[in-house]
Amino acid sequence: KVTRDMTDRAYRAFVEATHAIVWSTDPDGIPNTDSPSWRAFTGQTEQEWLGRQAWEPVHVDDRPNLELSGSDAKRDKTMFEEEFRLRRRAGEYVWMTVRAVPLRAPSGAVREWFGVTFDVTARKSAEIELKRALEREQSARLDAERARAQWTTTLNSIGDAVIATDESGAVTFMNDVAQKLTGWLADEARSRPPRDVFPIVNEDTRRPVEDPVAKVLRAGTIVGLANHTVLVRRDGSDLPIDDSAAPIRDRDGKLFGVVMVFRDVSREKREQARRDFLLRANEELLAAGDYQAALRTVVRLAVPRLADWCALDIV
Repeated sequence: KVTRDMTDRAYRAFVEATHAIVWSTDPDGIPNTDSPSWRAFTGQTEQEWLGRQAWEPVHVDDRPNLELSGSDAKRDKTMFEEEFRLRRRAGEYVWMTVRAVPLRAPSGAVREWFGVTFDVTARKSAEIELKRALEREQSARLDAERARAQWTTTLNSIGDAVIATDESGAVTFMNDVAQKLTGWLADEARSRPPRDVFPIVNEDTRRPVEDPVAKVLRAGTIVGLANHTVLVRRDGSDLPIDDSAAPIRDRDGKLFGVVMVFRDVSREKREQARRDFLLRANEELLAAGDYQAALRTVVRLAVPRLADWCALDIV
């Protein structure tokens, strides 16, 4: 009998294949393995990363929220997610999103945290430009056509889908990406409530998710979509999405509309499903009493998450 631990090899292969920053820590948040992608991005040494100096490249204004979110996640043993600014090797700051999941021992205790950090500067820049364009359009009513053309061009040039509404929640604008993802043409969607054009449900329960436009109009703040949210497109197909909705205000702070920015996360969902499969399979196989039980476990985990059917060929 020969037993080999393939965890490190699989982890290294994933680190080398992805463009994101991949890292892991012990249950207390202390780095427990090297993160070459972090070092390449920030310019830190391995000793600085492992020596708990990873906070140093994080923008000082973003550290309190990052620390608070991390503390809450460690306390509740739940997924950690936050946006912050990170200094690159060359010295400039860029916007990043970090997501980390707890890996549990059979006892339920967290044995380590696995995280992925990726650059969202383009999206944040688009959101900032979107807000500025909307403010310019509101403040320049005498030159509305020119402002409208500039605003539309900006929104149509970004990679994310954008839907804007008025103060009553009726759709006023959809960019090309939003039309493609929802299946609705802008002229058909105009003046309709978002629930007609943007119906969203929970991926697992199929229960409707509250309209983010209604939430923004009620609370007056930025809201994010819940995890496992899918958009039911006009043709009835499902599209996993994420992102946020924000209020549109005039110079006096009065809310006069809502903007939703969302994107297709099908690829990320597939990659997450693969990672979850590998993690679950590793735990289940280690716990299996014999090879037959282990093989049955592989089939059970693969179907229906990753495959419609699964066959195993034993030599």
